[in-house]
Amino acid sequence: MRSIYLLGSEEQRQRWLPPMARLEKIGAFAFTEPDHGSDAVILEATARRDSGEWVINGRKRWPGNAVVRRDRRLRP
Repeated sequence: MRSIYLLGSEEQRQRWLPPMARLEKIGAFAFTEPDHGSDAVILEATARRDSGEWVINGRKRWPGNAVVRRDRRLRP
């Protein structure tokens, strides 16, 4: 939620933060680099729009095998 609050547009904040705070929506940040892991402060890749498409420059690794629980029960 912090990333949306700090970096999102007002429209994105209004759309996502209230339902996420009520646990009605789930958000995640999952972007890594080979030399930095998921330390978002030192990511080196850049993204830019080019003719309506996103071009990402840099070396990325996409996390896989993530599991999202569909219910709201928490287990110790």
